[in-house]
Amino acid sequence: MGAEAASQGRGHRWPDWTLRLRPIIGWVDIEQARYALNVSIAAILALAIAFFFDLQNTYWALLTIPLIVRQQSGTMVWRSAARLAGTLLGALVAMVLVGAFAQSASAMIAALALWIFGTGYLARLESGTDAYAYGVGGLTAMVIALDTGPNIDAAYGYALARTTETVIAIVCGFVVLLVVFPRSVEASAMETIADGRERVLKLARGALHPSRSASPQDRKAAIASLLAIHTQLRAQSFERSRKRWRLPRMTAVAHALTQVGVAAEACRFAIDHLPASDRKGQVEDERLRLAEILDGFPERREDAERTLADAKTIERFIEGVEPRRIVERAHRENSGSFSSLEVAALFRLRIFASALRDLLKREAALLDPSLPADEARPMSQRYRDHLAALQYGVRPMLTFVLAAGIWIASGWQTGYVYALITGALTLLLPTIVPRKVRVKAGLNIGLGYAAGAILSLALMAMLPFLDGFWGLALLLGSAIFVIYYVVGAQPTLPIAIGATLMLAIGLQPSNDQSYSVIRLINTVATLALMPPTFIAAVAILFPENQAWLCRHLRRGTDKLLDGATRPKAMDQQAFFEQAVDIIGDYGNDLDTSGAKAEHLLDRAEATLLAGLEAYELRRLAADPDLPQEIAAFCPRLLSAIREAAGLSKGTQEKPEECFVALRGAIERAGTGASDGPDEARRLALLRFGAVGELLAVIVETGRLARSPAREPNVDKPAGRT
Repeated sequence: MGAEAASQGRGHRWPDWTLRLRPIIGWVDIEQARYALNVSIAAILALAIAFFFDLQNTYWALLTIPLIVRQQSGTMVWRSAARLAGTLLGALVAMVLVGAFAQSASAMIAALALWIFGTGYLARLESGTDAYAYGVGGLTAMVIALDTGPNIDAAYGYALARTTETVIAIVCGFVVLLVVFPRSVEASAMETIADGRERVLKLARGALHPSRSASPQDRKAAIASLLAIHTQLRAQSFERSRKRWRLPRMTAVAHALTQVGVAAEACRFAIDHLPASDRKGQVEDERLRLAEILDGFPERREDAERTLADAKTIERFIEGVEPRRIVERAHRENSGSFSSLEVAALFRLRIFASALRDLLKREAALLDPSLPADEARPMSQRYRDHLAALQYGVRPMLTFVLAAGIWIASGWQTGYVYALITGALTLLLPTIVPRKVRVKAGLNIGLGYAAGAILSLALMAMLPFLDGFWGLALLLGSAIFVIYYVVGAQPTLPIAIGATLMLAIGLQPSNDQSYSVIRLINTVATLALMPPTFIAAVAILFPENQAWLCRHLRRGTDKLLDGATRPKAMDQQAFFEQAVDIIGDYGNDLDTSGAKAEHLLDRAEATLLAGLEAYELRRLAADPDLPQEIAAFCPRLLSAIREAAGLSKGTQEKPEECFVALRGAIERAGTGASDGPDEARRLALLRFGAVGELLAVIVETGRLARSPAREPNVDKPAGRT
């Protein structure tokens, strides 16, 4: 990639004089070189400060740098805050454990194992980099407790040294990433928003074009993109800049994209399952009209005026399917049958169009700071899967106990390093490495260890010929730069981290300039056991394979739908964010080529829709304009949802019978109603009936069933006789 293309592709404008160097540096990845330079400068600066204060374990500062320095400032600040919080927590716990169990190795191992379990459990309940803090807490406690051994008096010194050298690394990272070479998360977040917009609009167009219906892979990609947007926006919230006004506007766009995706899916359900006799007339006209508007949207929004003009076009469409007009048409043509699928489909088209209009307005506000904007925060709610959390705690605990048992039973002098690093990485890696690539990450860390060992030997051979710190800085900084330029990007970043860890532990640079080949060989022999141990742990102890994903996704959707439909429902926003999280966490890793996995993904998406409609049912049932005999259907419909999802058994009324009864009651309540005083009642009937029709379709298609059902008969929708 050339200098010009690289800068434009990532939202940066480089000075014009750099373009003259394009023939020379055209083969250089400027952004990757910049990141590698940041890491190397931060590492050398941290090492220089540790040397200046003659700290006990100067190389500890190097251990922190590769885990906190990231390409964007906000991401690094978030990671650094988590690292510092985890270090302080782990140091406090370590001093307590040393004071209580230092004289008994077995008791100390047991206490550390329980602490590792606790931090692993809590890490699984958090999202984003917040989980990393608990992993660091477990690591720090292990380092201090195992280094202290039976020498209780040394515990405070180790805790202080560990905290000090962590702070040094964080401060150096701040200096480089926030002062010398600052780079905001904003550019990356804007690119991710553009990608999410493209994917969501693809789903939206598929909802209006049956022949272009989105595949499961498209839906999974859209969810993954939306979650990535919110993660980056959370990172951006740690930044302080003159452009901070954009953050709430970017967040509002992200929320609007999510709402468009949900509304598109609801609209698709309503239209796709219309009987053949109803797939004509106004529904078809309005569908084609909205599809034409949507097809005219540009790939990227760059002009606020054009965006607002498109919003007005959508507004005119919404006026054409305004509820009062739908009611008048239903009353005129269907003798007051407000619950027909055709009327419900028009209502869903209107909601879909409203979501598109809101998206356009928020995109315009992002482009033009003079326009008003809503305050919004990124989604951060995590679905708290306590069973998965137990497994996430037990896995590193058992791995640590096994490694510690080998160390103690064999009398291995450096076995504590093996126990420490194996337990730590089994705890830490799941907090920073995606599920799909964890085994590969273990292999890559092993490759990094090998590369780091070779570099350490080379540096040991050259360093005796150089005097002073700056000779060390030149060689070590150059090695780190090369590592992070060559393999410092995903998915090979674990190689860079492993190589840096080996350089730090194997070389152990210090003021006395003493380097031991024997120590390096022992370190290599010890760390070489870590990758196979880690891979065995994730492959044997609660392997997160397709069967595991299916079990946890089914259990999670059951729990969320139960929370949305029980008499005392959970908070609606919490339900929404947790449902999106569970689809992204478990659903995105499912192999949907099989019928079972595809059904579970469909079920999770149907759970999101049905749950949101359950909240809407309660709101509509409380409307004073809705007749009481219709409002009384609310608990019956909620019971029907639960019955269809297998959450309750043995109810007296079958779900299909409930929808038939609702349709008849609404038709009786609406028939003969005249204009004027009864208009509000007729609108309330329309809204309640539309919700009922969508739920009927979801139930009839078997999307909420615990296992795949027969193919739905679209010519005989739920409740139709």
